[in-house]
Amino acid sequence: MSYFKSTRPAWIYYAAALAGLVLAAGAVKIIEYDVWWHLTTGWVIANLHIIPRYDIFSYTAFGHPWMNHEWLFQLIQWLIYDNGGPIALTIMKLMIVAATTCLLFVTVARLAVTRNAALWASILFLWQAAYRVMDRPFLVGMLLLAIYGLILHTYVRRKTRAVWALPLLQIFWINTHGGGLLGLEVVLAFAAGESLQAFAEKRLGGPAAIDSMRRERLWVVGALCALSCIINPWGFDAFVFPFQHMQMHEILSHTREWLPVLHPALDGLIPPIIVLAVFGATVISFILNTKKASVSHLLLFAMTAMLLPKGHRFGAEFLIVNLPIMFSNFASFAKERGLSYPGYAYSWIQLAAAFAISSLALSFGIPISLNGEMLNYVGIGATTISAPARMVDFLEYHKIRGRVFNHMGTGAYLIFRRWPGELVFIDGRTPVYGDEFYGRFIDALRYYRNFEQLDSSYKFDYLVFAADNAAREENLQRGIWQNPQWKLVYAGSDGLVYLRNEPKFAELIKRLELKKNPLIEFFDSKDKPPAKRETQATPVTKG
Repeated sequence: MSYFKSTRPAWIYYAAALAGLVLAAGAVKIIEYDVWWHLTTGWVIANLHIIPRYDIFSYTAFGHPWMNHEWLFQLIQWLIYDNGGPIALTIMKLMIVAATTCLLFVTVARLAVTRNAALWASILFLWQAAYRVMDRPFLVGMLLLAIYGLILHTYVRRKTRAVWALPLLQIFWINTHGGGLLGLEVVLAFAAGESLQAFAEKRLGGPAAIDSMRRERLWVVGALCALSCIINPWGFDAFVFPFQHMQMHEILSHTREWLPVLHPALDGLIPPIIVLAVFGATVISFILNTKKASVSHLLLFAMTAMLLPKGHRFGAEFLIVNLPIMFSNFASFAKERGLSYPGYAYSWIQLAAAFAISSLALSFGIPISLNGEMLNYVGIGATTISAPARMVDFLEYHKIRGRVFNHMGTGAYLIFRRWPGELVFIDGRTPVYGDEFYGRFIDALRYYRNFEQLDSSYKFDYLVFAADNAAREENLQRGIWQNPQWKLVYAGSDGLVYLRNEPKFAELIKRLELKKNPLIEFFDSKDKPPAKRETQATPVTKG
């Protein structure tokens, strides 16, 4: 027992305590669908040596302008996949998650002067961000944001030449994700904050500002970062695109990741709750540390807080920026009041708790909702939600061609497997299709009459539905099933395929038509009243 009281835990113990949680969050299968059109675009860039500026994947938006601000990520991702397959993509995700966590840990440990605070900051980040660990470019953005945070906080506290690397990192960021402007905003927040700190110190008192030379260098770095944002295939348009995207109300209101943190559809989800808890705790930390609060910290908090009403997808970025600030404020408050450290035994207890959390996460998954839903996709490969491989194998084997109607997610995998021979109806590149088209698509999924209007415009040859989405589209699925011009020829756990009842598909329909639709049977069973026994009512359990 004396060993634990007198010995400070080494870094390796903190790394071991977090390892299980890092693996549970980062070493996961492909669970989302945009990765497939990203990979295909990377193939185009690597093999055709062009960066697509116009849509080439769909027949509905073919030739429409496409600002593919993620081109560099796509190229890198394709090269990794081409040389290592799905396992290489999993390793890439794991390395990014581990590196981001490590950078956040170091930043909090330096600002709060305690590894215990860094431990819990890392746990909060991993728990919140786990459901956003996807094979998409914003994952690189999270890593870069953590790098910016560590460099800038270190520069303000004790100076570092690494601050001059930020303009180069800004070039990389702006060419891997449209959110690269966030890096510029963080630099300018530090520059403006430290300048205001100097102004406030002279007139109002308060914390000492950094010297004038360092403040000037921050502004120079900010200006260089602004110029770096222009170094991309679209130049100044990189500044315009985020604002144009935020005007697409149909897309934003019907895309789950763009729902604000307090949206009713997110009730019960744990990640938004963590974000709100950190938001509240950060406000409290500023109140407790009013006399020594940093202006740059206040600007960073305000800037990132404004992102939360625009979409809960920014939750991880909010935590990366504000967890170091929150723990720094609490540490400053404790130091000012002479609160003593409880000793190293307390650190070992916290490590034991963190190790238990990591072990449970690795064994059973990470809790994602208050109703007990767990995020447990540790492994290599892709889920059927992301990659309906058997359904697309069916299309390829039977040489089913023509104009397809598909879900957004299915479109990405169809691009990966069937382009350039087949073009899709829609995929995840929503700005390419525009707000009006996306609204018509959403309306068609809700009601069969709207789908008929869409069909009259585009004359679909076959329909492809992802099983998980189709289960939420009862009106549409019943309408298609009851219409004799559509014949179901495939129904699997990954989706459904309908062919139009016309001469070119007559032979296939004759051989493959299914007389029963498992999805309609599911809807019918759902509508039936629960079976009753003589003694009491017993709810029906659906498999």
